Formats: sequence, structure tokens, C-alpha cells
Amino acid sequence: MIRKYFFAFLLTTLLFFFTNLLKAKSKDDECKCDFDTSKYTAECDCALACAVAMENGKNCNIVCDGSPATAEPGNYRLFGKPFAYLEEMASIRNNMISAGFMAFRNTSFAQKALPRLLRSAYIGASFISPDKKQELDTLVHEVFSKFDRQIRSYLIQENKGVFEKEFKDGNRIMVSYKLIKLTVQNYKVRLLFIR
Repeated sequence: MIRKYFFAFLLTTLLFFFTNLLKAKSKDDECKCDFDTSKYTAECDCALACAVAMENGKNCNIVCDGSPATAEPGNYRLFGKPFAYLEEMASIRNNMISAGFMAFRNTSFAQKALPRLLRSAYIGASFISPDKKQELDTLVHEVFSKFDRQIRSYLIQENKGVFEKEFKDGNRIMVSYKLIKLTVQNYKVRLLFIR
């Protein structure tokens, strides 16, 4: 009889432990804003990917599946006029729907799509000034020009672990499986792939 209760207790404890372990996620694994206070929350249920832009832990913008509300104003020389950019985003989203995360194994698709998906987090954010959006556009372009191969290979796990680099004025890029984080002064931009 004692043995029966012991095994029931042991099984219950193990189930509880492993269930919580599987549920444990870091802040980077969720489509939500990391506000500096618990008074506010914002999160999103995205199908494919979410892009999050934060300013000083106070302002946040979340974009699901590369569909920003607007694309103005930004660096048109690097990413095209707003209508053309939004058209490109629709094409990228359609490719992601049909191929899923495996679409990023295609180098030419990844080179085009990844900077644009990261950009979608901040380009429509009303709390970011037009000048700052242009600066962010330039930095995103520079980072992907310089580290494109590493970003893609860590993102799709050709290389395991984490890729981290500091660039230009203390800004940082961090890439791991299905996650890209860019920290630029007071801004944190995150791109997370759900599936």
C-alpha cells in the first residue's frame, strides 16, 4: 500500500516538474512587450513570426507575420517606397506561409526577407521619430550587410549556439535559433519565428 502511494507521489511530482520545465520560456520566446513595470502588458498571438520594438521599456510595437500598419517614413533608398515595401512584405509572408521557417534555408530569400521582417517591428511605431527610423534602417542594412551569413546560419541552426556582436557605437546584434535581437541605444528590436 505504501509503495502504491509512493509511486503515485513520485509520478505526480515528475509530471509537475516536467510540465513546468516545458512551459518555461525566456522573455525572448514570446510575442510580448517587456515593459519596465508590471502595470502594463501587451502580447500577440502570431501565426508565423512576430517583430517587437521597445523604447526604454515604456513604448512598444508588435507586428505579426511581417504586416506593419505603415511603412513611413523610412530610408526609401535602402528599402523602397512604402507601397513597394508593403508589397514585398506580402510576398515574404506568402512565402513563409507556403514554406514555413524552412524558407530561410534559401539564402537569397533570407537575405531579402530577414532585414525587412526585423524592420517591420519599428517602421510603423508611432513613438519612433522619422529621423530615428531612418537611422535604424541604416543600421539594420549595415548589420545584415556585414553579418548576413552568420545571422542566417545561427538563425536556422546551421551553427548551434548564439552569435553576438557589438558594432558601431556600442549597438549589439544577438542571434540564436529562430530569434534575432538588435539593441540600438534606447531601442530593442526583436524578431521571433513561431514555427
